[in-house]
Amino acid sequence: MRSILQAEVQERGLAPHFRFLGTVPNDETPQLIAACDFAVYPSFAEATSVSALEVMAMARPVVASDVGGLPEIVFPEETGLLVPFHVRESTYGDLGLLPDSEEGLIAAVLRMVHDDDARRRMGEGARRFVVENASWPAYVARIEKIYHAANRCPVSQ
Repeated sequence: MRSILQAEVQERGLAPHFRFLGTVPNDETPQLIAACDFAVYPSFAEATSVSALEVMAMARPVVASDVGGLPEIVFPEETGLLVPFHVRESTYGDLGLLPDSEEGLIAAVLRMVHDDDARRRMGEGARRFVVENASWPAYVARIEKIYHAANRCPVSQ
């Protein structure tokens, strides 16, 4: 959809504000995230987004659709903003996003653009969430807890 999105950006006179980067080497990703104020995930379907967690780990809040695993990591006003996505049948030519969803996404993005304090607060909350729940030390602690619990339970044969 790159060409479609680029045409839309051009048509709306927004080209000076957008860069379509294409494939970026992994080692350059942290620099790009650091240059952003927040990230937007207008997904129709999404598992737990590693990309969103990476952004959140760098204290950047997320605007995301309330689908799939995103509501498990994006908590409204704490780590970002969730937008209800209501769709009708979609095609490549018409994604099927209903107007209330479009308006919600626009409102959430504009809030992030204009509300520096909320953006900073949610970014700090996002970082805290990742450190406490999605970092390697947090994963190891959960796995150790499972192993310790399993060792206390008698094994049935």
